[in-house]
Amino acid sequence: METTITPTQESPQSASLMTVIERLASNPNVDIDKIRQLLEMQERWEVNRDKSSLRHAVAEFKKNPPMIIKERIARVKMKDDKGEFQYSYADLESCTSAIEGGLADHGVTHGWKITESGSNISVTCILRYGMYEESGEPLTAPPDISGVKNPIQAKASTITYLERYTLLAAVGMAAGMPDTDGNTGPKMDQEAHDAHLKLIRESGTLPALKSYWQASVKEARINKDNASEKQFTEAKEKRKTELEQENAGH
Repeated sequence: METTITPTQESPQSASLMTVIERLASNPNVDIDKIRQLLEMQERWEVNRDKSSLRHAVAEFKKNPPMIIKERIARVKMKDDKGEFQYSYADLESCTSAIEGGLADHGVTHGWKITESGSNISVTCILRYGMYEESGEPLTAPPDISGVKNPIQAKASTITYLERYTLLAAVGMAAGMPDTDGNTGPKMDQEAHDAHLKLIRESGTLPALKSYWQASVKEARINKDNASEKQFTEAKEKRKTELEQENAGH
């Protein structure tokens, strides 16, 4: 879901170059290759202009970011039928609704690129301004086979999860609190911390472990929470050793 891009105001330099191109194009004696080169120059100039505008727009957006409230409850069954735990989260609709309007006010839209490689799904959030688009870091995970899901539902669940986190990361925000734009901000709330830690500790495969750890560390960094990041990494290394030993025993 995207909103309409606010048209980029044409600069005097851009208008001047277009005037030259139009005059040359009206002259039948001018080499068409020279006109093509000028058009390519014009396009590169506009892309670079919009790149700078995107960085400025996101910075302006982050000065007064929207609050994203965690209104949904997730219940995750623990392995070996040891019960379940639950945590609150903001779903994709809540994240996009809160972020989208603020970005659009500054002329920015977003979208996602989704690819598959083997059993893994990768999602990349893309921010756009005018002719320029910027891709964030991709997140990768296998289909979510928890609960009772058919193969399509398992893929959809993973895609939704990754879309939510890549969007938040692209704009430098975390669900539940506004970003502080580089200042010391609030730490992760305890429910989110415990949920991430349990997902890491209960990971059933190495790819799933890597994906959960990446998402956990990314949220910890957004919240400037070094202690949680360290704890997530220690838990990941321990679970990685356990999984490798289990795989070696088969």
